[in-house]
This record gives sequence, structure tokens and C-alpha cells, in this order.
Amino acid sequence: MLMAKDQNNRYVSLLTLSRAELNEHKKKIYYCPCCTGRVFLKAGKVKMPHFAHAAHLTCDAASEGETEEHLLGKKTLYEWLEAQGYEVELEKYFSSFKQRADLFIRHNGKSFAIEFQCSIISLEDIRKRTRLYLKHDITPIWILSERHVKWKKRNGFMLSTFHWLSSSGTTLLPKLIAYSPKTSQFTILHQLTPFSERHVFAYPKIAHTQSLHFTELLNTSIHYPLRNQLWLNKKQSWRLYSAAYATLDHLFFKALYDAGLSPATIPNECGIPVPYMHLYKTKAIQWQFWLYDKVLRKKNIGDLVSLGEWRSSLICCLKEEKIVLRYMPQAMVMNPFLPMEQYILMLEKLGVLKREKNMYIYAKSIEPFKPSFLQKEDIFYQAVKQYYEELMVKAIEIND
Repeated sequence: MLMAKDQNNRYVSLLTLSRAELNEHKKKIYYCPCCTGRVFLKAGKVKMPHFAHAAHLTCDAASEGETEEHLLGKKTLYEWLEAQGYEVELEKYFSSFKQRADLFIRHNGKSFAIEFQCSIISLEDIRKRTRLYLKHDITPIWILSERHVKWKKRNGFMLSTFHWLSSSGTTLLPKLIAYSPKTSQFTILHQLTPFSERHVFAYPKIAHTQSLHFTELLNTSIHYPLRNQLWLNKKQSWRLYSAAYATLDHLFFKALYDAGLSPATIPNECGIPVPYMHLYKTKAIQWQFWLYDKVLRKKNIGDLVSLGEWRSSLICCLKEEKIVLRYMPQAMVMNPFLPMEQYILMLEKLGVLKREKNMYIYAKSIEPFKPSFLQKEDIFYQAVKQYYEELMVKAIEIND
């Protein structure tokens, strides 16, 4: 901790004390602002000066050990915000719901709690803390230690449930924010686009605190074009290598084989990026196949398809856990139909479906993939890129 109360109930911040003042203050008695327990001023030569609880005391507001990285992160982020003219409250404690924010500021009439998260905490703890902030009209901004950013090739990243629960942004355009107090650099992964449960494509921005304003952490209108070639390469790799673990014991692969398909022949139309797709934890190849299998596979060209068929099929897949929703912390209420509706719109743009008043007509058959389709697949994904952009722009307009 960098804040404590003295015997006169006055707050003392270690950020404002010189080395000589620190030595003088070590003789005084301090208390935790959250639990009121006794804390001691630690000001040695190795670790950054901080307050620590007595060994036998526990504090509900102290959710993680105070590492040097965490202390330095709070200090440098405080200085970064203060330099921009914000009135920053360090380690603000909310007695009404017994939670402490690393930093707290107000911007344009809104309240923000900034949490610099260095250690991996329980998923329930992140959910609980996020829900409590939102319940009290405070927007939490989780900033992870830069160590938690797992880069893959180019714009690929490996994200766990912990990362997703720490994401910010909007339901349409989620992003992940990370920070290194040693280098004073932010790493912001914009427009998280999952290929699978863990593998995600994103647009990284790396910026020093001197060139980044707080408002850029709040910017929710940044939208980037789809890098269709990266997606296509990943899908082709999946076609080639997933057969190694494609057994009949796996529900998805069994259904694939029952439909006369295999990973190598799954149609182009199963596994395409659409807005809101991150709301499903299930990979796009699988959830789009499940919907195709239930709604379109046994249809003939010219048959009518109702939105009700799509909805009931999705509900069935959710109940059977063939499709699993991803919990998004910033969305108090989530519409599970959004990715499905965007997929329908994509199929309409691709000519598979044709709108007829409140119904759709199955206009172009979905064919199994063949090796001879490789050139066509490239053209197909160029069209997907264009339609994805159109759907994304429309979705942003609706959200605005």
C-alpha cells in the first residue's frame, strides 16, 4: 500500500515524502484505511517504500501481495494521470461495498476505477469486483502487467479466460490493456477477434506514457480492417492438422462425419469472422457448423428459412452446450443472438440466403470444400473481408 492513516485519522501518501521524511515517518503509528488494522512503513534500500499489514492481520481489500512491480505501477500511473491534470485518488476505498481501487479519477462526469493487475487472481474475484464497480456507476479499467501479453506470430495472441475477464472496451469492440512500469509503455490490443477459444487476432498499439492520453484507453470507436489472409492461413492450418485429434469421441467431429464431412472438407461458410463473434467461447468453425447443420444442411435450394429456426437452433445448441457463451465483464446484459444474427447477414451478403420480407430463401447451396477450391477460397475471403467491414461499420453506427 502507498496510503495509510495516521493517529489523527489523516491520510498519508508515500508518493509525496522525501527519503529524510520517510525515515522520520517510520517512527509513527499508521492504520489501514480499509480494515483499520495496524500497518508499518517499510522503507528499505531494495524495495519501493510501502505500508504493510502486520503479519497476523488479514484485509479484505488487499486482494494480492504488493510486489515491486505493482507498487511501481501504481506510482507511475498516478503520475501519468496527474500530469494530464486529473485529480487522482490513490488507493481509494469504497466503504459502501468494501472494495479498494488502485487509482480513481473522474472524467467528463463519469467515474473510473483503475486496477493494475500484476498477478493472476481468481475468475470469480474479477467478476465480483467488476460487477460491484458497475453496480455503483463506476467503470473499471483493468490494466494487466505487460508480462501477461502472450504474443504469437504477427498479430496473433494467446488469451485465457483471465485475459477476457480483464478486457475493456465495448461489447462490439473489446480490447486488452497492459502496462510495463519499468519501460512506462502501454500495450493495447484492439479489436480482439478469436479464431478459437484461446488463439486471438488483434491490432496491437504500443505507446509510451508521454505520447498517450488517458482518453485513448476509453476510445471505443477504433476499428481496424480484417486481415483476411491471417485468418485464412489459420483456417487452412486447422483443416490440415485438426485431423490428428479428430476422433468420434469428440461430439463436434462425430457430427461432422455424420454429415459426410471432415476437417479437410468443412465448407468455406463454416468458420468465417463476423462482428460480435467473441461473445461465443466456442470457435467460429464449430458454432457456425452447428447452426448450418441444424438449419441449412437438409434444406433444398428455394426452401424458406425463418429467423425463428435460427433462434430455436441456437437455443438448442446453448442448452446442449455445443455452443458456449463467453462471459464479458463490461456487459451487464448480453444478447446471445448477436453473433448468430451477424452470421445470417454475412450469409445473405455471400448470396447463400436471400431476404424475402420476414423470411429468408436458401438461394445458394453450401458445398463441401475441395482441394481444387484453393483459388476460389482466396477470392471467397476477399469477399468476406469486404462484407465484414460493411457489417462492422453498420454495427458501430447502431451502437452509436
